[in-house]
Amino acid sequence: MSAYTEKMLIANSVDELVQEGIKNIEKTGIKIWSTSGPALQSNNVTYVLENSYNRIHTLRAPTSVKYFARELYAYLCGSLKASDGLSSASKFWDKIADENGMINSNYGYYIFY
Repeated sequence: MSAYTEKMLIANSVDELVQEGIKNIEKTGIKIWSTSGPALQSNNVTYVLENSYNRIHTLRAPTSVKYFARELYAYLCGSLKASDGLSSASKFWDKIADENGMINSNYGYYIFY
């Protein structure tokens, strides 16, 4: 058996993938320390969405939808500067930005730029 083992989660909707991902992390996750504190992390997991029309994540509480929309917008803009988007989603991003107001966790930057 190799040191690299991959788990594949397959579902019909993003909501189902999120639920399966949470179950997987709770069951197999390893304890780590993140910038936000202790957390569980599951590595080498592939998520497969069988129906691409079911890609809207609706499980979040209504108060989270506004945050989600702002966060998604910031990711699509792709700036590493917190004030260019992510801090409008949550002031938390300003707290973890470096002394120049930059963050390293805007996935849009790494995907699009």
